[in-house]
Amino acid sequence: MKYLKIFMMLAVATLFVACSDDDEEWGNPANATVELASAEIRIKENKGIFNIPIQVNGEKHGRIQVTVKVTPAEENGAVADEHYRITSQTIVISSEDNIGNIEVLTVDDDDINDNREFVVTIEDVKGATAVEGTQSVVILRDNDAEFYDKLMGKWTMTVTDPEDPSTPVNWSVDVVGFEEDEEGYNQTLYVVGMMGYAWTVAELAYNFDQENNKVTVSFIFPSLFAEGVNFGLGEYNEVHLWGVDSEDNYTIEPLVGEVSEDFKTITFDENGPAVYGRIAHEGGESYTNYIWFGYNVISMTR
Repeated sequence: MKYLKIFMMLAVATLFVACSDDDEEWGNPANATVELASAEIRIKENKGIFNIPIQVNGEKHGRIQVTVKVTPAEENGAVADEHYRITSQTIVISSEDNIGNIEVLTVDDDDINDNREFVVTIEDVKGATAVEGTQSVVILRDNDAEFYDKLMGKWTMTVTDPEDPSTPVNWSVDVVGFEEDEEGYNQTLYVVGMMGYAWTVAELAYNFDQENNKVTVSFIFPSLFAEGVNFGLGEYNEVHLWGVDSEDNYTIEPLVGEVSEDFKTITFDENGPAVYGRIAHEGGESYTNYIWFGYNVISMTR
């Protein structure tokens, strides 16, 4: 249906432009300007149809025709008819509208690749004047390598006491993260609900090894795990996660977990550090001699 729509629109647009060669039908170029409305547009390559908006400013006294030029970016350039398709590079904006749209259809693939980009500039205008220097950089984001979102949701975490590894403990936890337009996306995730409390939050570093097609997550040490907790120790009311190595020394070496291909299991390094909750002064300026817990994190499953 998408292909049918885009090619039907192409035919209609071509017929409409062909029947509108009379310059008297266009607006006055001195009274209106046109510009590309978005300096940057980020779209996943499996998006399908999306629009590149063209903004009209000023007084319109007739229709406006805009023709754009589309070129691959200098690095990781997206190629027309291979990575995307455009209905028409010429559009007509009616006198009643302040926005016109260049319609684009993305081409999805099953390959893991870098994001691809192309640049849209205004090449010709009838009935208005183009604002000099405006352009839209369109970034086609690869969706095949972005497994970050797949990790979010409910998991069961299995841990053991280093002193008694024969008796596993299970917690129901949630993995949460950032939206695409937020700092931290594709970098950081959080595990909520360890120890059976919804107010505990453990930080995980997210990593995708493109060369080996492998996803890993890592507990980061030290990191804030809980705050405002009443341990009966006065002002000591924060808990920080620390790693503890096989010789019972605190370490900042991360605990790495490998994600299975079906994204249903995360298996943590059995030789990695145990995860301890150290009770700290507010702000983490100093620690008590007490710990809240110490566990070997074995796995997460769903």
